[in-house]
Amino acid sequence: MIIIVNFDKSNIANPLVFHQYITTLYGVTDWWHYLDSTYILYGLTLTTRSVRDSIRSGYPNVHCLISEFDYRNFTGNLHPDAWDWLGKYAVPKRIKILRPKGITLKLPQIRLGTRLPVKGIF
Repeated sequence: MIIIVNFDKSNIANPLVFHQYITTLYGVTDWWHYLDSTYILYGLTLTTRSVRDSIRSGYPNVHCLISEFDYRNFTGNLHPDAWDWLGKYAVPKRIKILRPKGITLKLPQIRLGTRLPVKGIF
């Protein structure tokens, strides 16, 4: 199961110790941490409740939102390595995650002072 942990860093005195703690929680077999206040944890026995209870016992003052990753409905603007990691665990093997490509719009060149035709406003 993939669990997303979003947390408030303001109550974490030592981020390196917190990192070591969260990436070695019971059941975590792999993890992802490309966003500053988000971890995505992978483990076959992980549940949102088990992760919440573990964080609460070690860091009771850290506010966090923990959710299960839904491979049917997600999008974002992430580093290519993050998309590769998600593709490794997030979806059934028959579905391939494609990295989003940049969208470029080609707009016509318009000179300043040019009147544009306006049709069908009213």
